[in-house]
Amino acid sequence: MIADLTVEQWEVLKAVAQTNTLPTGHQWPEVQGIVLQATKRALQAAATVFAPPTDEESKQFAAENIYLAEQLELFPNAPFTLQRLCEILCEPSKHHATRDGRIRGEVLQSAIRRCVLVSAE
Repeated sequence: MIADLTVEQWEVLKAVAQTNTLPTGHQWPEVQGIVLQATKRALQAAATVFAPPTDEESKQFAAENIYLAEQLELFPNAPFTLQRLCEILCEPSKHHATRDGRIRGEVLQSAIRRCVLVSAE
């Protein structure tokens, strides 16, 4: 189980989502840890709601989640997609949910993938 973020950590994510800058007094390594923790939580939530039709697809989904977290850990500096990633992490169901409000796991994973892997190239 991934630990919950503190109120202060959520505030950091919200600030980046709104301003596209690291909040005063916060450096990338600290923010990276917060973003990584929030990303793992979001991907974990995606995994609980995504019901792939086969075991193989389920394993691929889980492996992709691990890979995305590993890639995020490798950034020496904040990626240029950080603002969008923080927007997704702050409100994962805003654009990645069904009409009844349930998160669409595969769509959320795809949105996170685009933020992480585009920046990694």
